[in-house]
Amino acid sequence: MTPTQFKDARKALGLSQNAMAEALGLKTSRAIRQYESGDREVSGPVSKLVDMLLVQSGNGKTSGKHRENNS
Repeated sequence: MTPTQFKDARKALGLSQNAMAEALGLKTSRAIRQYESGDREVSGPVSKLVDMLLVQSGNGKTSGKHRENNS
């Protein structure tokens, strides 16, 4: 997940950086700022959690990177 995809996902969820940090179980929003600026790579588990939040919110958009092909 790129920094832009991460930021777009947060905005699609309607969350502030602080609220996104809380949703991901982080103590502060520092990592969120780093993800969005590209100073920190969005790890696979974080990307998957963001995808799950998007699906749960009804947005349904995912980065596609971690989707399993069930066909």
